[in-house]
Amino acid sequence: MLIPEGSTVFLNAWACNMDPDVFENPHEFAPERFMANPDLPIFTYGVGTRMCAGYVLGNRELYIVFLRLISSFQIMPDTKEKKLDYDPVTGVTDPTSLVSYPKRFGSYFVARDDKKLQGWLAKAVIDENKVNVLH
Repeated sequence: MLIPEGSTVFLNAWACNMDPDVFENPHEFAPERFMANPDLPIFTYGVGTRMCAGYVLGNRELYIVFLRLISSFQIMPDTKEKKLDYDPVTGVTDPTSLVSYPKRFGSYFVARDDKKLQGWLAKAVIDENKVNVLH
């Protein structure tokens, strides 16, 4: 396809990450696919020279947060919710925006080990900035 000179082009990262020619069963939640094939591309942070400079730090921070959440809690869907809509057009608050914000959905967390959670909460203190800090 010929793109006229001076055109602004935006990468549709969602479509790239859901390409069935690249990813087997792209609509299935299967993070282990990246462990089985670490060379699979991830388009979330862009591509090439315009790629986000903080992607390595971002991935590491997300890994730590998600690992801690998943190992400490079961994340349960709200039973009143219909099927979660993750489509980039129908599942977002404004499909015309350059930034996609998903529609609100309900979920809740259940501690995997209630005694550990109670212990962490008992050790929590409120600092002068009113932020919970675990020691």
